[in-house]
Amino acid sequence: MFGGTGRKLDIMSRHARQQPSAKFNTGKQLKIFRADFEAHLQAAQLRYVDYRLDIRDLPKSYLANSVKPRDILEEHFFRSPQIDSLIEADEMTALFILKQLFHRSLVHHMEYMSLEQAEQLAGRFADFFPSDASYFTNCEWDTTSGNIGWSNPITASLLDAGVACVGGGRMGYFWIEEDD
Repeated sequence: MFGGTGRKLDIMSRHARQQPSAKFNTGKQLKIFRADFEAHLQAAQLRYVDYRLDIRDLPKSYLANSVKPRDILEEHFFRSPQIDSLIEADEMTALFILKQLFHRSLVHHMEYMSLEQAEQLAGRFADFFPSDASYFTNCEWDTTSGNIGWSNPITASLLDAGVACVGGGRMGYFWIEEDD
């Protein structure tokens, strides 16, 4: 149960989603995902939001050598000391954080999209990865209340928050930055 709503979020039920197949076109699906998210941001007329979204296939050498997820993220997306600010999270928590990031702004709490739309978009992000993927965030969370704390910024912005993921031969992240 999340956020005191008394119901389990649909995106958290992995048995309802299929694992990404080898035929899954990461580039094409990412373009569609990005276009949908940008349409929501434009509709909300947000001026102070900068976000980063990247999902890509892992180099085959990583798969053969069993490189650790944190090492992959450090090599491709984050640098020291940024990587040290990331906390490992389970899938349910990571998707809850994504839903909150898609739903409203960090600084002014303006709504980007409805909770239902944000939940669908978070589920679509998760569809890029298998259920045993490793998730990381710089957010702190309270699963009892559903509150998320935006802490440990890893950019030069006033506030930033996001989720990074490695699994199923893919790596990716969604990060949002805001200034007042």
